[in-house]
Amino acid sequence: MVSVNVERCKGCGACVDACPTGAIYLVEGIATIDAGRCDACGACVDVCPHEAITIDRPSAVEVVPMQAPLARPAIQPVAVQRPSLWAVAWPSVGAALAFAAREVVPRVVNELLTAWDRRASQPTPTDSALRARPPVDRSASTLGQRRRRRRRGGNRSRE
Repeated sequence: MVSVNVERCKGCGACVDACPTGAIYLVEGIATIDAGRCDACGACVDVCPHEAITIDRPSAVEVVPMQAPLARPAIQPVAVQRPSLWAVAWPSVGAALAFAAREVVPRVVNELLTAWDRRASQPTPTDSALRARPPVDRSASTLGQRRRRRRRGGNRSRE
């Protein structure tokens, strides 16, 4: 509890400016403290040049000696359940999937669409382009030469 010594207080107002809760005000040139708003922070005590404000603290705290227990209870071992590998790895897997969905997948899709557009823009062979090719000679003499080459094989040393 904060109290003001009226004999020492000169009404300078330094404590009014220092109070963070606004619990101090001047009445007829003497500092007055509203106990309902005061939180006993001690800011007013530090700034008072006449040492007129004091904080009254309880002088003695009653200490009751504790009695020691007669017998200690047996300590039961606690089984510690370790998390599974999946529970430990899941945040990393989730982060990897989020990265792939955000960064990798759009790039792959973009490349595939670009390749598809390039392929679609290439001219396709028309019937007239197929007819413009030179005809293939399928005469009997050519077929016979091929058969002879096959019979001989790759060994030309017999010639």
